[in-house]
Amino acid sequence: AIPHYRKAIKIKSGYASAHNNLGIALMRSNKNKEAIRHYKIAVKLNPEYSDAYYNLGNALMIEKKYMDAIVQFQISIKQNPEFADSHLMLANAFLREEKNEEAILHYKMCIKLKPGSANAHNNLGYTLLLEEKTEEAVFHIRTAIKLDPNLVKAHENLKRALRVMLF
Repeated sequence: AIPHYRKAIKIKSGYASAHNNLGIALMRSNKNKEAIRHYKIAVKLNPEYSDAYYNLGNALMIEKKYMDAIVQFQISIKQNPEFADSHLMLANAFLREEKNEEAILHYKMCIKLKPGSANAHNNLGYTLLLEEKTEEAVFHIRTAIKLDPNLVKAHENLKRALRVMLF
C-alpha cells in the first residue's frame, strides 16, 4: 500500500486523504515518525479532517508525547464531537498525564456515544479505582467483561477492585 500512496501523492501532492492513508500504512510498518509527518501534512491541507487529527494523536501516543496527542484529539473532537474513538484516546492520554477527572469525563462521553466499547468501560473502571470510587469502578469493569470476556486487562482490574473492596 505504501508505494501506491506515495505514487498518488506524487501525482497530486495536495491530496489530504492520500497523506492520511500513507500515514496509516506507515504506522502499520512501524514507521511512526514518517507517519506523523504525513498526518501533519494532511491536517495542513484539510484543517477539518477529523480522522487525520485522530491518527496524528495515535501516532503521538506511541511516541509518548501525551500532551501533544491531547491537543490533536481535542481538535478531532471539535471537528466531530460524536467521534467516540477520539474521546476514548483523549481519555487515555489524560490518564497518562494523571488528569483523571478529564479522563473520566471523556471515557463517559465515549460510552455515551458507543455503549458497546469494552475498552472504554474497562479504562473508566480502572480510572475510577484510582479515584477510590470502587463500586462504580466494579460496575464498569464487569460491563467490560460482559462486552468482551477475553479482555484480560478487565479481569485483572476486577481482581484489583475486589481486593480493594475486601480491605
